[in-house]
Amino acid sequence: MNQSSSKQSSASYPYVPEGYKASSQVSDEIDVRELFQALWQGKLTILACLVVFIAGAVLHAITAQEWWLSTARIALPQTQDYSQYQMQVKQFQPIFDVYQDDGTVLVSTELDDLVDQQTLLNEFMLTFNSNINKRSFLESNAIFQEYKSKLALAEKAESTIADDESIRRLYNDWYKRLSSGVAEQNSEDIYDLSVQATSKQDSYNMLNDYIRFTSDRVRQSLLRNLQALMSSKKNELLQQRSALTLQAKQKLSVEIQRAEYALEIAKAAKVNQPIQNLGDGEIFAINIGSEAIEAKVAALKSVDNLSVLEPRIQQIESKLTLLNNTQVNRNVDFETFRYLEAPEAPLNRDAPKRTLIVVLGALLGGMLGVAICLVRFIVGRSLNEPSSK
Repeated sequence: MNQSSSKQSSASYPYVPEGYKASSQVSDEIDVRELFQALWQGKLTILACLVVFIAGAVLHAITAQEWWLSTARIALPQTQDYSQYQMQVKQFQPIFDVYQDDGTVLVSTELDDLVDQQTLLNEFMLTFNSNINKRSFLESNAIFQEYKSKLALAEKAESTIADDESIRRLYNDWYKRLSSGVAEQNSEDIYDLSVQATSKQDSYNMLNDYIRFTSDRVRQSLLRNLQALMSSKKNELLQQRSALTLQAKQKLSVEIQRAEYALEIAKAAKVNQPIQNLGDGEIFAINIGSEAIEAKVAALKSVDNLSVLEPRIQQIESKLTLLNNTQVNRNVDFETFRYLEAPEAPLNRDAPKRTLIVVLGALLGGMLGVAICLVRFIVGRSLNEPSSK
């Protein structure tokens, strides 16, 4: 039975020579020693790649444009930072307050938002990050204009820089160099401001100049908004005065007509002197007598100051007088933020990272040299295999 099974297995699986098995296994495997030997044989190739890539990296690191980053840190302003602006706003406070008949005053809060610390800081940050504001600054900045001119000369094509698309690309690149960000994740009221330029001093000067440029824009914007609000309030008061004046005139006209009708009735009734037993509830009261009614008619017709009939007109007139005599001072100096860290010249370059560039160049050169040696080894081995068989 064992002999039959061995015959069946021999018939099922043909005989394979031992030498062939060994050679097949060896051909499918790469000996580590052969691999290192191939790398050693290709050491000149690896060294050449290292030298070329390191030289290229060093050349790029030396010739690449340098960039320096200056930063500053700001936070919510203190009262002393914007006190002059607050005085400009609060001088108009009586115009918005409501004066009641009993002498009490309802203080309006309509002006409070104008001097809110968070509002002032947000206004500065919105202007700082505005591309329109950045472009206006860059167009008037000597450092950027000098860089733009040098770039045109370096490319030997001023027409290229003058092209609309190229100009937009250049400005968009510099928009990113005038940047800001929240300094800390848990504190939304602290911001880092930064400007990147081609030299240490230029980055420092541009940061100071851009902060000053933005502050001026914000100040003028806030003062214009205040002036616009006062103009709107003046129009509102003028409309109120017109409405109340019309009402007072109509009321005066009605009173005169009533008095004239009452005078006719009193004369017809021959009531010349005041009579106590006649009530005041009548539409045309004649209890004061015709002589008094006649005097009343004359007095009503001689009324020039309508505030006698409508006291609110006098309040509006007072507010308009105060508004006309109070002006917004456009030259007040104030800040909408405070420095936690003032701008300083950077100590280190932001770019290029020369050491990192050289290290990466060496790594790439070494990897390329090793890859060339390995490819050469594998190709040579595959070509030699048929002849060895």
